Amino acid sequence: MHIAKKILPLALGALAGFAYWYFIGCINGSCPITGKWYTSTLYGTLVGASWLLPGKKKVVPADSNAVSADSNVVSADSNAAPADQNLEGKSNNSHES
Repeated sequence: MHIAKKILPLALGALAGFAYWYFIGCINGSCPITGKWYTSTLYGTLVGASWLLPGKKKVVPADSNAVSADSNVVSADSNAAPADQNLEGKSNNSHES
């Protein structure tokens, strides 16, 4: 079964490439891909091989109802003063005296 999962996309791609050459193809033979049956079939096989490449894995978001062990931890920066104020609440802007 594992080999069938790898061969099936290749076979479908090759079949689609051959069918494209047979039914649509290039009449005068000057087309680089569809001019000959074997180039069209090979191109279809390559397209089928691209289906075997791994895609992006879906990231499952964390359950919003679940409570994590770190939910009660307060970060050190959450109580920090804004950058334009010092600890006494005075502004650090240079244009104020």
